[in-house]
Amino acid sequence: MTDAYSEEFRLHAIALVNSGTSITAAADQLSMSKSCLHGWVTQNSIDEGKRAGVPSADRSELLAAWRRIHELETELARMRRTTPGE
Repeated sequence: MTDAYSEEFRLHAIALVNSGTSITAAADQLSMSKSCLHGWVTQNSIDEGKRAGVPSADRSELLAAWRRIHELETELARMRRTTPGE
């Protein structure tokens, strides 16, 4: 998946909201969806320790682990189907 917005744009958008502009007004001004901007602002609060949640730094590791677990579960299920009954 590619990012549609640059990191510089994201930081500008977050700063705009943090300076007091509402998410709706900032999203309209930047021609983007409110839900996307809301997600960025929320994740930024988590990364800064102002809100509970999974920090961005840990998120990619977790996603990789979940993918690997899914691969292993799929492989195990396939092996169980192809192995004769014991």
